[in-house]
Amino acid sequence: MRELERNGLVRPTLQPETPPRVISGLLPPGHPLADRVVPVAEWGSDHRRPLLEPRA
Repeated sequence: MRELERNGLVRPTLQPETPPRVISGLLPPGHPLADRVVPVAEWGSDHRRPLLEPRA
């Protein structure tokens, strides 16, 4: 995440909560990256159970 921030793709925002929480927002230069990452994240969600099951 820090490298994405340094490269101007995301901006972290500290939330005034206890415990503190950071939300990272995608900046315009990062939008093309989201087009590629979102399908991978969706695949991971769809296949989570088989991925977490122990292998025989």
